[in-house]
Amino acid sequence: MLKDEEEMQEDVRSPVAKGLAWSVTISGIGMQALLPALLGLWLDFELGTRVIFMLSGLFLGLISAGTQLMRILKNHTASR
Repeated sequence: MLKDEEEMQEDVRSPVAKGLAWSVTISGIGMQALLPALLGLWLDFELGTRVIFMLSGLFLGLISAGTQLMRILKNHTASR
């Protein structure tokens, strides 16, 4: 199907299915922010540094998650 045809079709999923889809999306965004920080924490532990890699990972993860959230919100508001 073309993208325009997909946008015109009504979402026929049940409210539970829609809620589960949103919960998976939000959980994915949370993991996208958390995993780089945990990787940085592990690197700090292995290399004997203080918190530089953890903070760097947290910063990059938050930027990545924020970008993803903005993309989702843009697509959601455009489809209404």
